Amino acid sequence: HRTETYTFFLTYLHMDNDTEVSCVLMQKCMLPCSSQDVTQIIIYWFKTSGDIHVHSFYDNKDQHGYQDQRFRDRTSLFKDQISKGNVSLQLAGVKVQDEGRYKCHISTLHGNRDSFINLNVNAPVQKVNIQQTGNQMTCNSEGIYPKPNLTWTTSPPSNMSLQYKTTAQETQQLLYNINSSLMVSERVKDLDYSCTISTHRNRKRATLSRWNLLSYLCVLPSLLCCLFCFFVVCYIKNLDKCHVIVDKSLQV
Repeated sequence: HRTETYTFFLTYLHMDNDTEVSCVLMQKCMLPCSSQDVTQIIIYWFKTSGDIHVHSFYDNKDQHGYQDQRFRDRTSLFKDQISKGNVSLQLAGVKVQDEGRYKCHISTLHGNRDSFINLNVNAPVQKVNIQQTGNQMTCNSEGIYPKPNLTWTTSPPSNMSLQYKTTAQETQQLLYNINSSLMVSERVKDLDYSCTISTHRNRKRATLSRWNLLSYLCVLPSLLCCLFCFFVVCYIKNLDKCHVIVDKSLQV
């Protein structure tokens, strides 16, 4: 009777739930990942769509041989913290194209671990421009991501229907420029008009007081008339002074 002995090496794969990360356009962003075991650690970062090679680390150094060109010189690890289990990836100069799902794959002597991170890019609304020409108000903003929404409101709220047209155009950088025009009625003079531009991550509002604008336009002619009268009076007084000086000279 012969007894045979077999030795099996069991390698396990542990997977975590996805982590959501929001990154601001053109800034640095950290994709978190950690490992309790760092024995002879091997670290791979991938972008799952297309299995794009983002960053590699093994033999105690970065390995750039298979790194996708789109991430060249933009990725780094926190080298002084790898021994403590921090294998997070820092991504510089975030682009809209970076948005997507990333995989952090860790391999050690005791097994493998996969963590997934959803990177969401945010180019927030920075400024809302609002102005009026005649009976038309316009509102616009540029360089926004994701695609924004635009709404017009009045203060106090009005029962009348606001008639406006809005267009959002995508740029070559995949950002959005948005513009809207609103027709206002001459019969309604006591309303403030607000334009709000928002994404699901931030919003900004600009307000134009129509009453103040109309009041200014009404007062402007009176102000001009007063200024004209003031200059005429000053001119006449200066003439009188000249006559007095001439009369005195003649007497001498």
